[in-house]
Amino acid sequence: MKFLSNITILVVDDEPLQSMMTCLILEKYGYTPISSHSGEDAILKIQGNKDIVLVLMDIELGQGMNGVEAAKFILENRDLPVVFHSGHSDITTLQKIQDVHRYGFILKSSGEHILISNLEMALELYFTKKKLKENELKFNLITKNINEIFWIEDTINQTILYITPSVENLFGFSPEELYDNKLKFLEAVYREDLKIVQENYEVTLNTKAETNFQYRIINKQGEIKWLQARLYPIKDENSNVYNLVGFAENISQMKSISLALKEKSQIQELQFNQMPIICTFIDLDFKILKWNLMCEKVFGFKEADVIGKDVISLVVAPEDLNNVKNIPNLIDSETDTLEYTNYVINKNGERILCNWYNSPIRDNDGKILGLICSAIDITKVKESEETNLKLLNEKEVLLKEIHHRVKNNMATISSLLYLEEEEITEENAKTSLQEARKRIMSMMIIYEKLFESKNFNDISLKEYLNSLLVELTTSFPMKNAEFLVDLEDVVCATNTLYPVGIILNELLTNCYKHAFPLTLTQGRINIKGERLEPKLYQISVEDNGIGYDSEEDGKSKVSTFGLKLIDILTKQIKGKLIKSLGNGNKGTKTLIQFQVT
Repeated sequence: MKFLSNITILVVDDEPLQSMMTCLILEKYGYTPISSHSGEDAILKIQGNKDIVLVLMDIELGQGMNGVEAAKFILENRDLPVVFHSGHSDITTLQKIQDVHRYGFILKSSGEHILISNLEMALELYFTKKKLKENELKFNLITKNINEIFWIEDTINQTILYITPSVENLFGFSPEELYDNKLKFLEAVYREDLKIVQENYEVTLNTKAETNFQYRIINKQGEIKWLQARLYPIKDENSNVYNLVGFAENISQMKSISLALKEKSQIQELQFNQMPIICTFIDLDFKILKWNLMCEKVFGFKEADVIGKDVISLVVAPEDLNNVKNIPNLIDSETDTLEYTNYVINKNGERILCNWYNSPIRDNDGKILGLICSAIDITKVKESEETNLKLLNEKEVLLKEIHHRVKNNMATISSLLYLEEEEITEENAKTSLQEARKRIMSMMIIYEKLFESKNFNDISLKEYLNSLLVELTTSFPMKNAEFLVDLEDVVCATNTLYPVGIILNELLTNCYKHAFPLTLTQGRINIKGERLEPKLYQISVEDNGIGYDSEEDGKSKVSTFGLKLIDILTKQIKGKLIKSLGNGNKGTKTLIQFQVT
């Protein structure tokens, strides 16, 4: 399926035939390709053609500027998705593009379907990022001029992921200052209220439930402000809190009104109507006594039309009727303000989510006569919160699906190799296919662990190696040998586990092939893993087989592909390989040392 038609793509390739073939494929799927055969020419075409939306860039472009240099120059001057298109996938080639902001890497031998699929994904990601950036600019413009503050915290790394620009209006701190130091806002908290703030944070993290509280701050102008804060924990599938979503609003004016009502019997009409929040007075039968201008604006009803009417039947959403009716029963002699959130329906039938603060109106004897109900519209904030949660969940599901599909693909490859192995009678070829399948299996187990893991970057080395050893040892028909395994656990990055798994596979394969002839009555293979230093780990594989009869015998075995592969992979993880060549039946011992976190 085509992502979009009439998309102009610049194809940069110094091989004319390859460039022509790529352009024909793109035209076949409705794209408009433009061909370029050098980095310098590509830059000129980008500068002169504003219709180009994506660059498909070869890495090696012959003489002159290479693809990486051209891509960097283009990205410095124009925001375009760059997808690298190369005939090579070796480590050296991939390292060249590490520092380039790219949207993908496609092998030229992948075929047209993979090419088009990857380009579609790159375009979709580019347009999504572009739309998100536009929305972020709009969102920042809106949030910069509101009184409320909204923020998201990373509770694991103790950092603020996002906070609205409006924080500077109230606290006097810029968002950047709080990104650098999350606790900086505590400098503004009123000394007597520090304990309230700290206790509510602890309650939210420990009980994993939302909290609402009020506290005072002293801003940079020396003014004391009252804030109403709400903290919402964001939990993973195991109910562990990893993010906090917070809302804070300046309720200084509302607080002042609440305190003033305890001393005065009347409210000045001007003050009431100038309040920037919804505010209404009701009696104990929920009949409306006062209705400010913000009520008129939000609900659409004029004060003259609602005085004496039941506020519940007028605006409260049906699902919240019973909860609202019970509010007077929740206010006792010690309650100053009761807070709750519910949906209301305005005159046009629109649903609005409001956060309400209800304070009792008392007579001289303390008897409750009615309620002062004030509220703010938090509909958009709630929608933003739900959108953020949805995006986080979708990201986790996508990562798991990717790991699952990669594992399944590897399983398919392994099955194909097995079927081919069954068709072959030549023993050396069968052995080569068996060894290839074991190497694939060592990588497949990593993806299986990634699919089961909550952390997509690090995996338990012990858990991975134990699973790998179970698979490997069951595939070795060694009735005359036993395996002794002793592994100290460490957490290891996946880019280290791949080589370690293949190295262990090769060492055990060598033991099976060379160490234990049929004449040996009882063989033993010791596999031990231990942390030598805080960041240095060692795996030893030792057998009591026949060993090497001579130095030349040892050299001949070292020259096999498997042991060459061990040497290469050990260097890849910047490790150290130590081999002991024994005499007679004293066996062999190999040590692999490498860095861990």
